[in-house]
Amino acid sequence: DQPDLFLNLEKGGKDGHYTYVWTDDVMQVQFHVATAMPTSAKDPNCNEKRKYIGNDYVSIVYNDSGADFNITTIKGQLNFCIVVVEPLEHGMNRVFIKTKDERIRSKFLAHHDAQCVSDPNVALLARQVALHCSLASQISQSLKLGGAPY
Repeated sequence: DQPDLFLNLEKGGKDGHYTYVWTDDVMQVQFHVATAMPTSAKDPNCNEKRKYIGNDYVSIVYNDSGADFNITTIKGQLNFCIVVVEPLEHGMNRVFIKTKDERIRSKFLAHHDAQCVSDPNVALLARQVALHCSLASQISQSLKLGGAPY
């Protein structure tokens, strides 16, 4: 528990009791984890979860289904980039980006190709790619709305 950490989650447990947070010397990142949020019988469409996840600029999806991940699976106004992590054999993973707006990929991201990474390093790579995607999405949105890019 860090008193200076702003989580923006309801404190009574309606949104869950735990989440994942990553910090370094200059930033903190809170992850909205759908599987850590409670599912209510009163909310079969998971709108309570969606109000957070659907309004993030970037999502990280662990796709072990064997099927191609459809970027429209996560509904919302935002979610411009999806960092997809797919497990491979021999303790390896494939990490790649799907974008709703091709301009984000072509103008603001250098990560065009899928990358293979070992299990011990996949979290670091996924997080770094997600941070790059977040910055790219913010710049793209700012320019789209006629503002300064930074």
